[in-house]
Amino acid sequence: MLMGKSLLTTKEVAQELGISLRQAQRLISQGTLPAKKVGRDFMVEEIALKTIKRLPRGKPRQSNSNHDVPVPPKRPFSKVEDMPNEVTVRQAAEILGVGERRVRKLIERNRLFAYKAGRDHLVDLEDVKAFAVKKQTARSENEMYEALRDLWRSAYHDPELRPRYFAALDEWKAMTESE
Repeated sequence: MLMGKSLLTTKEVAQELGISLRQAQRLISQGTLPAKKVGRDFMVEEIALKTIKRLPRGKPRQSNSNHDVPVPPKRPFSKVEDMPNEVTVRQAAEILGVGERRVRKLIERNRLFAYKAGRDHLVDLEDVKAFAVKKQTARSENEMYEALRDLWRSAYHDPELRPRYFAALDEWKAMTESE
């Protein structure tokens, strides 16, 4: 799921940011720094760390004037546009043709990689596409199996259909063995 993405441990993140290990853990627990728990430690993607590094440090200045001072966002990934190749749960549900609840279950069961961004989850788009392909493949295999079973029922009563059934069976075996 995380192929091609470099991951850092919490300790490495703390060293990169020049903060204590506890501060790095607090960033992760607050959701400011998205991470995935792997074993006993949390793993952070390098792109998320780079985004955190670009944010201004410290508290925003208080202004005595009446005009508004722009305040940096608390959570760097509050919008989907901030993280390319990521989609919301709703967008993932639309791509997969299922409900949002089903996508959340897939995330809980670690079938899709996602992390918290504010109060929402962002899902890796490549995982969603791969899951959609796997789902479509399983559906087409199931449809072919059903057709094969129907053909067998017909061939059982009609001996002329048996060669057609055995040819279809060989094709199905070849298709399933190649995977």
